[in-house]
Amino acid sequence: MRAVRLNELGGPHLLHVEDIQAPRPGPGEIVVRIERAALNRRDVYTTQNLYPGIVLPRTLGSDGAGTVAVLGEGVLGPRLGRPS
Repeated sequence: MRAVRLNELGGPHLLHVEDIQAPRPGPGEIVVRIERAALNRRDVYTTQNLYPGIVLPRTLGSDGAGTVAVLGEGVLGPRLGRPS
């Protein structure tokens, strides 16, 4: 999957798109195939190290919309392919 990544702190100019392994859901979790995403002020602050405990490398983008792609063990609610 493609992701907006941050490998070093210092500002939004350090963001880049990278191919990474798709996540696997744990029990009670889902994976959403993101179709639209946005970076927001929180992401900019993250690049500037304004939140304590930032672990790098980091995938950014806390706002997104897409469809349910994978269900973790015990997930009963969302259905595969449903908007999320």
